[in-house]
Amino acid sequence: METASYLVIGGCGHQGAHIVRVLLEKYPKAKVAVMSRNPNVHTFPGAQYLKGDVTSSDDLRRVFDICKPLVVFHTAALIVAFRKKQPDALIKAVNVDGTLKVIETSKSFGVKALVYTSSTSVMHIDQSKPMTDALESGPEVNENSKTNSYNKSKAEADRIVRAANEDNGLRTCSLRIAAIYGEFDTEQLPGYLNVLQSNQHRMQIGNGENRISVAYSGNVAHAHILAAEKLLAGAEGVAGEAITISDGSPKFWDHARAVFRAAGTDVKPNQVIRIPYALIILVALVEEFLAWAIGRHPTLTRESLLFSVNDYTARNDKARKVLGYNPPVGYEDSLKRSVKWCLENIEDLKK
Repeated sequence: METASYLVIGGCGHQGAHIVRVLLEKYPKAKVAVMSRNPNVHTFPGAQYLKGDVTSSDDLRRVFDICKPLVVFHTAALIVAFRKKQPDALIKAVNVDGTLKVIETSKSFGVKALVYTSSTSVMHIDQSKPMTDALESGPEVNENSKTNSYNKSKAEADRIVRAANEDNGLRTCSLRIAAIYGEFDTEQLPGYLNVLQSNQHRMQIGNGENRISVAYSGNVAHAHILAAEKLLAGAEGVAGEAITISDGSPKFWDHARAVFRAAGTDVKPNQVIRIPYALIILVALVEEFLAWAIGRHPTLTRESLLFSVNDYTARNDKARKVLGYNPPVGYEDSLKRSVKWCLENIEDLKK
């Protein structure tokens, strides 16, 4: 793999950029290409950046023809945050139809390995309920699941990628990533840091016992490369499989306070202000109604509050067994790096 050609689709995004960085560090003689709609952000010297849209077969063929990849990392997705709703048709066009086009193009160009960036949300079949220690062999989201369009689209793409596996052709796998954070993160960590800068960091909803599986995007990049290596080697238990990538499952509120600590603010246990879930859910209900009445998206929703009181965890035993995955960067160190980047690069967080 040292001199192979790699293509990272979505390689200017949060996760994709980390894959590019790790590839360049691990294989300095390799050819690393990136396909992105905006190939001018989160760039690294030594990589080739090509403009293209995953929904365009013509763009995909043009890019593949230029870089002729042995391995493709497909990280591109239309991500739907709580405050940024997208039309269902657009979500499907990017996340499902785009994935089909990536697979079709990969096969026509003789690509040997395709690693897809999936999500643990594809195992969360009812968003109103906790997900505790989910396994890859367990239930998966489908069209009838009580969840949002994004999760449904990721689950469908996950299945498509696994079904596309060919023992003597394109080998594929889906990596189901826990809640990621890291440098280039514009969603997860900034949310926590906004709470800190709004002086709401001492508040806690519920009893604080719920857990969340998390993963540093630098470690996740390492997992992607391990998966590609295993696919090319024909290792058992990887091709055609889904594999969860997580660095652990801290208590949600402990994780939040670890972010605050990495930013320089240590919240002591006796400083925590506990707010009953029933009270805050009423506040969210009023906020949703007022937002609907004046035609804007609510800043606080009942859906978003579920993530602060329910378990959202998935086991990573399979990744450790079949990939030999062991997070190279520790939890506290990864948070310090990530928070530092956010505070220095996200305009709303700069002091």
